[in-house]
Amino acid sequence: MHAQERHDALTQLARGLKPLGASPAPGDLTVMQTRRDIDTDIADLEEAVRERVAPQVRGAATTNRRIGNIIKLFPKVGAVDDLMTHVLAEAYRLRARARWALGDFGEVRRLTARCPYCGAKSLRELADRGVVTCSNTACWCDDPACPCDDETAPRRHQWHATQWHTITEGISA
Repeated sequence: MHAQERHDALTQLARGLKPLGASPAPGDLTVMQTRRDIDTDIADLEEAVRERVAPQVRGAATTNRRIGNIIKLFPKVGAVDDLMTHVLAEAYRLRARARWALGDFGEVRRLTARCPYCGAKSLRELADRGVVTCSNTACWCDDPACPCDDETAPRRHQWHATQWHTITEGISA
């Protein structure tokens, strides 16, 4: 039986045909699953935005229209600080997830300067986001309003890259 299958495969190859079963899947399953997950997350995000700022707006049927709804509601979203923070965080998360699925990893540069709060050489510049962040998990400050001290969801110190470059110019001057 095996000899017959081998003969058939060689005959097909001689004719320029590939043997059956030797072709890869038609698409990368990781990419397709990621797209499905992103579509679901965008639907959830749109629903959350509508519930908070515009309950009278009807939900959209497609992902593109859902994104359009979120963009149209941006002025109202911007008036609610925690909602704007959530929408931006979700947008960055979904973008990073899509980039990862496509094999594109954002550029992370290690900076030689020390963190102004913890003094560690743990600063990273996330070039695609235009942000400098301290990667030290123990980094915190004395400001009670700073999210680094939030016990339920601590956040790392972050600066916009332009703000960070202004800070370092002041330090080195």
